[in-house]
Amino acid sequence: MTAAKRRGVQVGRPRKLTPHQVTHARGLIETGQETRAGAAALLGVDEKTL
Repeated sequence: MTAAKRRGVQVGRPRKLTPHQVTHARGLIETGQETRAGAAALLGVDEKTL
């Protein structure tokens, strides 16, 4: 695994959300436009994934 990481190979499960999607969801939640459950539903993931 260490050698793979040095080569730049992703180890483990792929991410469900891009960093942009996470930032967008946090913005919606912090401004009160959406609840955690609502933001998760918009992105098509479980609430715990956020």
